[in-house]
Amino acid sequence: RRYQPDVVHASLFHANVAARLVGRCDRVRPIITSTVTIEIERAWHRWGEAATCGASDIHVANSRAVATHLREDLCFPSDRLVVIPNAIEFEELDRPQPIERERYGIDPEAWLIVWAGRMDPVKNLPVWLEVINRTARRGKVCAVLLGDGPERAKLEAISHHAGLGEVVRFVGWSDATVAWMKAADCLLFPSLTEGCPNVVLEAMACGCPVIASDIPACRELIEDGVSGMLCRSNDMSAYDAALDTLRSGGGKGRQMGEAARERVRSGHRMERIVGLWRGVYE
Repeated sequence: RRYQPDVVHASLFHANVAARLVGRCDRVRPIITSTVTIEIERAWHRWGEAATCGASDIHVANSRAVATHLREDLCFPSDRLVVIPNAIEFEELDRPQPIERERYGIDPEAWLIVWAGRMDPVKNLPVWLEVINRTARRGKVCAVLLGDGPERAKLEAISHHAGLGEVVRFVGWSDATVAWMKAADCLLFPSLTEGCPNVVLEAMACGCPVIASDIPACRELIEDGVSGMLCRSNDMSAYDAALDTLRSGGGKGRQMGEAARERVRSGHRMERIVGLWRGVYE
């Protein structure tokens, strides 16, 4: 009532429901809502979205996978769903230099594997640690977790009990995530669910080879064996074999990195995504 907006645009569950309930209390106006992940943890979020989705004029999903979830699982009206993927600003991404391994005491011969994000159950990080444990038995590995979250203490305990103290590093939140990915030999990403994972997009845009879970959102970004590698979410042997494939040399990782960068450039450039959002507002 104070601001008198012409359009209300909300994102994520609480804001979406609030916008639908109060967005037209004072006058008629368009309500745009949006979803950025496939919710599997909180059933009441799914129920709340499904019960109120009809009050949105347009609902934006950040991937076809999310749109399918909304339509088939939550019964969102198909004619109100729009897909606009996440954007990558290549100029910003290209500025940081790779981290200097010497500065962090990383053996130049070690295979550097990274992960970044919020440490919660859907990220499937106990599987990540077991895969690291397996691959570290066959050669020098430095595995870096960038981020924090409710699962961190549990993951540190798993790492300690597995004897991975010299292999796994918990860096915490970092402003240098892109620099780490530029220095890494691989991003290992075994999530159980995602919407349009920014860290995968950023790694691909950096030319960092990605081994990710074969879930709809990652399948949408990665052409298996060409612009990355996909494995079943809990198949530790498959992740292990994929890492071996990259480590075997022959330029496979570099080729995948180059293909991944071009794939992201063609579909996720900032200018293209801004144009799609402008079209929604118009």
